Amino acid sequence: MSGSNPRSPSRSRRKGIDRARQRRKGAVAVLGVLARVEVEHRDRVFGALERLDGVTPFWIGEPGRIGIVVEADTLQAAHTRLLDQLQSTPGVLGTWPVFVHAEDETADPAAEPFGAPAAFEGEPNE
Repeated sequence: MSGSNPRSPSRSRRKGIDRARQRRKGAVAVLGVLARVEVEHRDRVFGALERLDGVTPFWIGEPGRIGIVVEADTLQAAHTRLLDQLQSTPGVLGTWPVFVHAEDETADPAAEPFGAPAAFEGEPNE
């Protein structure tokens, strides 16, 4: 990152993600979000986002944009956090989810995803 921000994007991102993992070990929904922010207030916006629970901002290479990882217990809670907290943060002009991952922590990882095995090529699916 050039100019006014002394933090390295990669170091900031790693620290933020590590901190988020420690805070939200049971999170089962993760959103990757791109936020467009007021360039002249981006450091203040970054600080405000850092203080939100379950939200980890990180610097990307464009002055008017900040990357954000949103973690929550459910996909609905992550969506609510995006709408109610991120979009209402002063200096945030808009947010776009660019990645979504959600899983059921109680599910058996060895279980088939839809309750029935998929057919191999050339076999009928029952």
